[in-house]
Amino acid sequence: MLKYFIIMILIISNLLSAENTIKAEQKNIVTEEINKEQLDDDNDGIANINDECPNTPSGVCIDGKGCTQIIRRVINFNTESFKINKNQTDTLNDIIEIAKECYGYKIKIEGHTDSIANEKYNNILSKQRALTIQKIFILHNIDKKRLSSSWFGESKPLSTNVTDDGRSKNRRVEVIFK
Repeated sequence: MLKYFIIMILIISNLLSAENTIKAEQKNIVTEEINKEQLDDDNDGIANINDECPNTPSGVCIDGKGCTQIIRRVINFNTESFKINKNQTDTLNDIIEIAKECYGYKIKIEGHTDSIANEKYNNILSKQRALTIQKIFILHNIDKKRLSSSWFGESKPLSTNVTDDGRSKNRRVEVIFK
């Protein structure tokens, strides 16, 4: 009888051990599935399972799908001026912050004017506007290698040059992060 009792204990012990092994394996499978759902191979903050752009480079701003965003900002200027308006300070600070946070972007700076003065003057003024913004980036320790500047004078208006409102929209620098 003792022999049967010992055999029963061994059988029950083996069954319990096997049951614990199965539970541990099931737990590992569930943990692996959870980890797969949380993986983010490109470290952009979007889990692989939801990432539509799985190889996003570091240092760029992304949308909710994990894809790189092209960011555009505009700084407007007064007539015949390349000085920053006080009412544009928040916009400029926002642009500088984007440049620092999204360090993987190249930054394109494009100067523009309205069509009030002659073409030669407007080309010079648009250059001064673009270079002013470029200098501000450099003063804020943004790497020069990331910056490129171009100027277009009056050749690429956003709006009509017939009205004051239209001309004010054309006196600008566009900053493009991509």
